[in-house]
Amino acid sequence: MTENQENTNPSECLNCHEQLPETASFCSNCGQKATTGLISLKEFIQNFLDNVFNLDSRIVQTLKWLFIPAKLTQEYFKGKHKTYYHPIRLYLVMSIIFFAALKFMGEIGDGSDIIKMNFDGKETTLEEMIEDEAHKIIFLEELDTMSEQIVLFQEETAKAALDSLKKKMGEGLINRDSFNLTLLGEKRMFDYKDMLTLDGKALIKKYEIEGFWNQLFVKQSIHFAHDQTGYVRELLHNIPLMLLAMMPFLALFMKLMYIRKKRYYVEHLVLNFHHHAFAFLLLTIIFLLPKALMELLILPAIIIIFIFLYLTMKRYYGQGYGKTLLKFIVFNIFYLLSFLVVLIITLIISLLLF
Repeated sequence: MTENQENTNPSECLNCHEQLPETASFCSNCGQKATTGLISLKEFIQNFLDNVFNLDSRIVQTLKWLFIPAKLTQEYFKGKHKTYYHPIRLYLVMSIIFFAALKFMGEIGDGSDIIKMNFDGKETTLEEMIEDEAHKIIFLEELDTMSEQIVLFQEETAKAALDSLKKKMGEGLINRDSFNLTLLGEKRMFDYKDMLTLDGKALIKKYEIEGFWNQLFVKQSIHFAHDQTGYVRELLHNIPLMLLAMMPFLALFMKLMYIRKKRYYVEHLVLNFHHHAFAFLLLTIIFLLPKALMELLILPAIIIIFIFLYLTMKRYYGQGYGKTLLKFIVFNIFYLLSFLVVLIITLIISLLLF
């Protein structure tokens, strides 16, 4: 096929099969340019540039109003739906970018340093604590064996030295059976050495754990002890979905607060999507800065997010400063309580799934 044949107007759109008039340059149904299938190199490059600039245009238009309180929501409900990113899509994109930045930022690294506990006066991870205690137990058992052998040879000086070493090691040992899990109200004790050397299935068999939920909890607890990085990764993956699940409830609460305004429920929903997208974008920018600058600006950024929400509520609903402030405080209390409840659920679900 020659280049001249490529530009011949076909009788139908090859994308959606809509019939095309002879003079049509574009399909009236899907908008694709009339083509016989093959295109020239020039058209190929033009299509690419058009897609890039059309995409960029929507991003620029969306972000331009996102940083002005309530403006993007107002524009969206003026009927300009195609001009801007869909609120849910915008939220998802910004949340994914934010948690990707959070995951890979220097403060978190591989995630294992997030979950620190205090044992014996020092900060450590659960896996490090179990491994440390297990090695102490193994070493003490070896000392016991050595002591028994030395007694046979009546080496009192060596025995005294070993006893002194055992006493010193024992003082640093938390408890040979001190690691316990509460299984449906019943505390079960596990040897640290078993926690280090056995997997979940072997522990369940050795300690005769019964019941589906108890067995699942033991398996995942052992998994968590040896792979906290994997748990953090699963948690960061689930939090955006957790916040997404909160949106309908936040919108419903806002609907009740402004019930006299006769606003549609979807208006409150879109407003929350836009505000969260703004918060994610601002925090992403902060987290991608050098560490020293990030630490300096993180608190001002959080304050800006709260001020932005107040101004958004004031501008969109058009009430006085005092009434808006009262509703702002009530809404944030509800938000905090909802967040804590859903976060606990997410922590549990992440523990069961990772």
